Amino acid sequence: MCRDSVAARYIANRLAQRGELEALVVESGAEARRRKLKRTFRDASWWQIPSRCIDLTAVALYGARAERRLVKQLLAPPETAGFPTGIELHRVVDGNDGECVETLKRYAPDVLLVFGTSILKPHVLEIPSGYALNIHGGIVPAYRNVHCDFWALYRRDLENVGVSIIHLDPGIDSGDVALQGRVEVTAGDSIFKVKARLTQLAADLALEALRQAREGTLPRQPQDSGDSGFYRTPTARQLVELFLRSR
Repeated sequence: MCRDSVAARYIANRLAQRGELEALVVESGAEARRRKLKRTFRDASWWQIPSRCIDLTAVALYGARAERRLVKQLLAPPETAGFPTGIELHRVVDGNDGECVETLKRYAPDVLLVFGTSILKPHVLEIPSGYALNIHGGIVPAYRNVHCDFWALYRRDLENVGVSIIHLDPGIDSGDVALQGRVEVTAGDSIFKVKARLTQLAADLALEALRQAREGTLPRQPQDSGDSGFYRTPTARQLVELFLRSR
């Protein structure tokens, strides 16, 4: 289960090439975006509204640029430009709604692998008979929630730029850790080059997690809640700071 993104398409193609993907459920994300906008402005005073609009615009431009760069770096062969052919694809509005639940139940999956969706509720997480796993673009517990690659680079925490495969629970990236991996960041690397390496690593770890799940050897390591870092969407100022620093 995923949203439509370059990274999701790349990972899905890697899994399909190895025969590890039975079906895809793609969440539109529209409802989640509506809720986020509501939260952003709900408690804002009138003088904060312009700066919050600027922040939202900056994040949208950053995301669009990242997608364009990842297309060039990851989806060059025409056969990988979209979601894999020959795999049943279902589009839903929300990962927790009745349509999605019924779709998942029809497949009765052993493993539900999730990447970049809304926070899934218990009635969804209990559907797979074996594992519900999340591909998280950060090293937990140090980096939870969103834009973890950005925050690790922004904080110059280059030892914690990586990917975690997490056993899903109803919290936000709080489940037991199955696998983790890190990427090397060198001087002059743009955040977009790092994103490409992280996406490739995410696919590698997902394949390894599915292999271990099939063999019944997938680890479960509880997170150290005392070392938890919870980060929110960066502001326009923080985005500019990182880009100026990496020039």
